[in-house]
Amino acid sequence: MERPSFTEDEALAELGRFFHLTRSQPSNSEMPMFSGFIDVAWHRMLDHPEQYEAFCRTHAGASIQHVELAGEGPVNWIAAYEKQFGALPDIWFADAEGVVDQGTLDTYRYTGNIATSWDCSPQKPDGDDSGVPTLRRDPDGLQYSPRSSGGSS
Repeated sequence: MERPSFTEDEALAELGRFFHLTRSQPSNSEMPMFSGFIDVAWHRMLDHPEQYEAFCRTHAGASIQHVELAGEGPVNWIAAYEKQFGALPDIWFADAEGVVDQGTLDTYRYTGNIATSWDCSPQKPDGDDSGVPTLRRDPDGLQYSPRSSGGSS
């Protein structure tokens, strides 16, 4: 079986999308991180607090905390992801070593649903949403545009 070759940059791009979604979901919704490969990139990012904080601000408009939270079941944020970004790429189905869970990926492709396990979740910040970045499409792909908070840049 040939192993896909995912990169750290791909994982961070998906983590940024995930953070953007996290911030835009209702406060009572769960956002389990079910990709082992993306979670490894998240953990590496946590080792660099200043870069991590900047990454969070860019993609979510606020700090996002990593919470150890094991669980399993349906992943309910997929429709919101698809609405903003299209179908989930294969990297979402990769374990920490980059090996894709083909059964879960095939089920997703066939039904549009995911039921799986996870080990962590983001903790969304409380408070004002005025700093949430907006998402726009341009010819080079998806871009985040921070909302202004009334001050000058």
